[in-house]
Amino acid sequence: MSHDWIEAVATAISAVLALIAVIISIVALRRQERLETKLAKQREDFDKGLAQTERLYSQRAALFDLWKYISELSEVSPRSPITPDILKAVNALELVALCCEGGIVDPDLVRRTFRNTYIHLYDQIDLVIQVPGLNKSGRKLLEENPAALKLYKEFKEEIMLQGQLKPIGA
Repeated sequence: MSHDWIEAVATAISAVLALIAVIISIVALRRQERLETKLAKQREDFDKGLAQTERLYSQRAALFDLWKYISELSEVSPRSPITPDILKAVNALELVALCCEGGIVDPDLVRRTFRNTYIHLYDQIDLVIQVPGLNKSGRKLLEENPAALKLYKEFKEEIMLQGQLKPIGA
C-alpha cells in the first residue's frame, strides 16, 4: 500500500503535465492563427502593391506609343488648314484623353509630357474657321470629341491655378 500514494502522485503529476501541454497547445494554436492572419494580410498588401506597380509600368509603356503618334503630327495652321492634318490632330487629342480617362496611360505622366503640346494643338484647331471639305469649324470638330474637350479644360485650369496663393490658415 505504500506504493499507492506514489502512483497517485505520479498520476496527478501526469494529469497536471497533460493539462499544461493542452494549454500550451491551445496558446500555440492561437498564436499560429494570429500569425497566419498577419501573413495573409501582408501577402494581400504585397500583391496589391505588385499589381499597382505592374499597372504603372504598363501605363508608362503605353505612353511610348502616344509619344510616337503625337510627335508625328503636323503643325495645324488656322490660316491655311489642311484637312487630313486637322483630323489626325483631333483624333490624337481624343486618343490621349481617352487613354487618360480609361487608365491606359498614367495621367500624371501625360500631363507632364504632353500638357503644353496638347493645349497648343487644341488652340490651333479651335482657331480654324472652316475645315476644307467638311463644312465645319475646328471648334465644331473639337466639340464632337468630349474627352478631348474635358482634358483640355483640366489642363487649362491647372495652368491657371499654378502659383495661386493659398488662403492664410489653410
